[in-house]
Amino acid sequence: MRPTSSSRCLASIAICTLMISASPTHAQTPTGSRWWPSEWGPDDQRGAANRLTPAKVIEAAGLI
Repeated sequence: MRPTSSSRCLASIAICTLMISASPTHAQTPTGSRWWPSEWGPDDQRGAANRLTPAKVIEAAGLI
């Protein structure tokens, strides 16, 4: 019996899913395992939100 295109599609999806789930989640980058070092230190959780100040909020509100 010849496989249908839908069964080939499902098989392809299953294979891709297995390949993605088997890949390492901590891929190396040019700077190591982290995506990019934070200018606010290694424990920074806010990222660019550190630049958000009350003055910037007022400035942004004026643009609306």
